[in-house]
Amino acid sequence: AMTSAEWRGLFRQRATWGMIFGFMGVIYMVWLYLTWLPAYLEQERGLPLATAGWVMSIPYLAGTFGQLSSGVLADYLLARGLKPINSRKLPLCIGLVCAAAFTVPAAYTASLTWAIAFISLAMYFVNLASGSAWALVSVAAPRRLVASLGSLQNFGGYLGGSLAPVVTGVIVDRTGSFVYALLIAAAVSLAGAIAYLLLVRE
Repeated sequence: AMTSAEWRGLFRQRATWGMIFGFMGVIYMVWLYLTWLPAYLEQERGLPLATAGWVMSIPYLAGTFGQLSSGVLADYLLARGLKPINSRKLPLCIGLVCAAAFTVPAAYTASLTWAIAFISLAMYFVNLASGSAWALVSVAAPRRLVASLGSLQNFGGYLGGSLAPVVTGVIVDRTGSFVYALLIAAAVSLAGAIAYLLLVRE
């Protein structure tokens, strides 16, 4: 079992806080699309429930490929000479930035086809980031502290994730639109990338 000194040591590390706040950006966006995509397709895009069901599967499938890509990309970067921590952090930051970048045009496009394309790309990249975040834990701490660091990162992520459905619901209720909800998710995703980039160094 970990000692109290080791727990305190984890909280004194900038990397720990970077991973806690950074994972908020990942899970906030994951939960936004997980909980609100059906309502978005119905209310914002006017799709009947039956059609929304299969259309919704396209972004989720893209997200699956994003998860699978994270390991392949980390191995590739490691083989090209990047340090283990950077081979995980680079795809993670790129994933969060790209998820934000594709969520913004999804909020504004008038085309259903383009909206699904942008959301699918956002889902691909945020899940690429999610897989990379868990791979990062394994190289950011000594082996006996990996599970504890992972639990702290997970706590931060799901604290952020729990806010996504509530914040989105309030915004949609007050504005009648998902535009601002998507823009906020993009901002949270960018903030997560900055946290990982600046705080997780060693």
